[in-house]
Amino acid sequence: MKLKAAVLLWVITADAQALSLEESRHLALRTGFAVEASQLKQWQELTRQQAVRQVLDSYQPTRVSGLPGWLKTPSAPVRFRQLSASQKKQAQQTQRQQGWQLKGWWLNQMIVTRSPFTERMLLFWHNHFTSALQKVKDPVMIYRQHALLRQQGLGNFQQLLTAIARDPAMLRYLDNRSNIKGKPNENFARELLELFTLGEGNYTEADVKAAARAFTGWGINHKTRQFRFNSRRHDQAGKLFMGHRGNWDGDDILRMLLSDARTAETVVRKAWRAFISPRPDPARVVYLARQFRTADYNIRTLMRLLLNEPAFWAAENRGVLIKSPLMLLAGLGRTFQLRPGKQAVQLAHQAARLGQDPFNPPNVKGWPGGASWVSSQSLLLRQQLLTRFSRKPGQKQSMAMAGKRSKRPDYSAQLAAFNRRVSDKDKPDWLLVLPPAQPLAGKTGRALTAALLQDPVYQLY
Repeated sequence: MKLKAAVLLWVITADAQALSLEESRHLALRTGFAVEASQLKQWQELTRQQAVRQVLDSYQPTRVSGLPGWLKTPSAPVRFRQLSASQKKQAQQTQRQQGWQLKGWWLNQMIVTRSPFTERMLLFWHNHFTSALQKVKDPVMIYRQHALLRQQGLGNFQQLLTAIARDPAMLRYLDNRSNIKGKPNENFARELLELFTLGEGNYTEADVKAAARAFTGWGINHKTRQFRFNSRRHDQAGKLFMGHRGNWDGDDILRMLLSDARTAETVVRKAWRAFISPRPDPARVVYLARQFRTADYNIRTLMRLLLNEPAFWAAENRGVLIKSPLMLLAGLGRTFQLRPGKQAVQLAHQAARLGQDPFNPPNVKGWPGGASWVSSQSLLLRQQLLTRFSRKPGQKQSMAMAGKRSKRPDYSAQLAAFNRRVSDKDKPDWLLVLPPAQPLAGKTGRALTAALLQDPVYQLY
């Protein structure tokens, strides 16, 4: 009892104190992409709870800029079966170009946004509710799914799950448009149970089959890119799902999944891995999941609890996560105040080379993350990228390796501006979440910046 009381007293005392430099830096990297001077100064005058509240309040789902023009007035969906060979080739080329423009737009948004927390939540949901442009083959549908995640990313999980189950990109990606009475397709039902809600091992094959039958008839109006329910394709016979028998439809299945505690635990466990550490605390997951459900699946409440967890602030959990390629590139962009603009497409190509092709996760499980980000090949590519970026002015350098060498962007001016703006004394605090792994003695100015960027610790957050 004395030990518990001492721990509780320590937590209360820590929550009441203003954030230290290390805590401010940790919060910035976990809820954004880089350390920014204005944040550090402001947060060091706030308590943990006040700083977390400010992060949550910064979520801005509607503030985006620079959308590609074809999204503002999208053309009708392409019907490839009606095209000649040459027309099909041209349409495929247009879709590829639009896909890369969309990827570049999102990466540029991560770099220039005033709310990096918005983009961090989007990355989280993008890897939970996965869809791939390669299979959907419609950049407009993919963007609309992205916009849905952006709009509801800090809202209500029940509403988000219900909306994603009707999302045309998701229905196409998981083949539910071919899920019809008498010939049920189980892809959507299986991933709904395994990845979106209950988690692997918490359902039976009979549950998958029943859920698939419940979602028969859920499809797409291909002319409008909107959800359409076809009652003639829907199986209206009785179904036994999770021990409950009835004439269930898709909404009934979603309701039963949300009433199961394991759904909340799945979301909490994934959020813990994304924002705290690779190994969630089982007891705290159960507790947070219970609070999540009590709050009617309010995502903001979950994130407030998660970011105020003692484990989030624990020193041993700093620098234990590895930056994904998109986080690495966005962090560079924000640290050095880059404005990629049209060159953001090249950065998207670079992210793909590093193992994270935006809007194209490797499979329905998304990117595994963690140590998978730094294989021997990808780590070499990361080091090449950082080496080129930090070369002396006048030398060939690039933040992107895609495209013709003559067109690679030159960021030497932004690098020089950073060296003028940030003192050598402060650079380690700006660029590294932990003390450097390699010696820095004698290095100053550009050489010090280069050494910090190439230090293994720069890959961590």
